[in-house]
Amino acid sequence: MSLVILVLGLSFVIVTAWARRGRSYRSRSWMYTPLGAMWTERMVILGAPTCGCGLLALSAMTLPPHAFGLELLTPDVLAVTTIVALVALGVLAFPLLYWVLVFIPVPDAFYPRWARQVRRDRRLFPQTSPSQPRDRDD
Repeated sequence: MSLVILVLGLSFVIVTAWARRGRSYRSRSWMYTPLGAMWTERMVILGAPTCGCGLLALSAMTLPPHAFGLELLTPDVLAVTTIVALVALGVLAFPLLYWVLVFIPVPDAFYPRWARQVRRDRRLFPQTSPSQPRDRDD
């Protein structure tokens, strides 16, 4: 079960990094969602990284003593990883609350540079239709 949680957490973190990188139109599509754009943006900026890191912390807590055939995981090491994971889960409660409380706007500093430009363009040139123009670069 720990391995499933680990893979799920890694997949959240990897997909979020790909989306934030924004090298292709597909990876930038979360900024151009016509319906529920703020929810999609919040998911990429706060939700998925928080859930991914939380799942990684949970997988560290649930490691069995002989995980992956390693004899290094003594009860002392497992106790330390459990304490560190619990602290990480406590710290992750703050971005999780920020993600859930949608009435608090997300500052531009949390967005990647290319997404800040999209947000700036949205403020300067509001669209009459809910969809944003496509910026095809692939």
